[in-house]
Amino acid sequence: MSNLRVTRADLFDAEIRAHNERFRAVAAIDRDDRVLDIGCGTGESTRHAAQVAADGSVLGVDISADALALARRISAAEGLTNVAYEQADAQTHPFPPGEFDVCISRFGVMFFADLVAAFTNIGRALRADARLVLLVWQQQERNEWSVAVRETIGSRQSLAAGLDPFALGDPPVVEAVLGRAGFVDVTFIDVHEPVSYGPDVATATEMVLGLRGTEDLLAALDRPAREHAVARLRALIAAHQTDSGVLFDSRAWIITARLAGRARRTETSMDYARLTKKLTLPDGAVAPRRLVYDDLVATAISRSDLGDDVRGINASVALIQQTRGGTWPTGPVSEDYDFVDLVWHELEFREGSSFSYVVRDAVGAYLGCCYLYPMGGRTPLRAELIAYDVDVSWWVTPDAYTAGYYTTLYEGLRRWLATEFPFWRPYYSNLEIPSID
Repeated sequence: MSNLRVTRADLFDAEIRAHNERFRAVAAIDRDDRVLDIGCGTGESTRHAAQVAADGSVLGVDISADALALARRISAAEGLTNVAYEQADAQTHPFPPGEFDVCISRFGVMFFADLVAAFTNIGRALRADARLVLLVWQQQERNEWSVAVRETIGSRQSLAAGLDPFALGDPPVVEAVLGRAGFVDVTFIDVHEPVSYGPDVATATEMVLGLRGTEDLLAALDRPAREHAVARLRALIAAHQTDSGVLFDSRAWIITARLAGRARRTETSMDYARLTKKLTLPDGAVAPRRLVYDDLVATAISRSDLGDDVRGINASVALIQQTRGGTWPTGPVSEDYDFVDLVWHELEFREGSSFSYVVRDAVGAYLGCCYLYPMGGRTPLRAELIAYDVDVSWWVTPDAYTAGYYTTLYEGLRRWLATEFPFWRPYYSNLEIPSID
């Protein structure tokens, strides 16, 4: 794993210079503020705050010892005496209670294992009515720098838990998290600025290849595939060369909030089960109505499938409960009941709120169904599921199960999610998940 964020800190600071100017303006640090900087990295945002808070103080916190060592050296060289750094996990670190007037973070708060616990702990370090100012990425599909690199490598590998830079990209989730942690008056400021990967293709290639996400994706490939992927990345980077450097489009939020007075603090346990994460397709994108894998053909389900669907469900009630789980079906269904259900599926497909498919073999025999639902729509949302962006489930008839189609359909879903849909972290919610070599 490279340490490019430390060895080339200048590149990473320059990458988001336009974002940083907007962030500093909104943060509006006062001369006597006591500032907490979460995920401070090599300390650029900490030093900027210290320069303004000349009669105050700034504490920068990060988990990287190497980044903090560089931050201390630069701060000392700049003669800053009102700044300190501490290696700690802000989710659990015992900060002095009520110590700080404002908490800032520049792309440093998206990686907590438990977002509510982390912001609750940060809140304890703040005085009542203290300000919170965060710079975070919006949803992944709105950030070309991530989508283009992943698509060029040719991978839809899921982001590892705790490593999702887009974990705070969904405003309703952010509002719920911060509300449970005791913050009020949450606002979102749209920041639409390019990220810069350097002045030229060689520098940008070094930077992109040194990103943690890129390294992880390339490491999953064998050597020939990795070499081809790197060549494609170089071509992608060259295509983004401009007179101002190598630029990729990006979208971020500046989130502001205020810590509620102590008497108004809410409980810190987060009831994620009340939330549903809306499925999000990029502008202009349309879900495919027909999908093919091996001898499987999945088509958007409609009322024309009524007869086959009723027979298939009623022959499969016990198997559906065994393999897919959930609260449906409780027993055999009638044509009237299923007709309403199919019309509802058609409407949801048209509106983009969920995508349901009937699955047949190559000669048209009915095999079962598969579903792409919003997180929280089928499986109650909980902390460890927040980072996923689509709930995937399926079932097949007993005859299809005996013939091996349950596993084949799972393989097909994995292929379709990797190549046909803009979802990056699918959650396969069935009770029975096949083992695939």
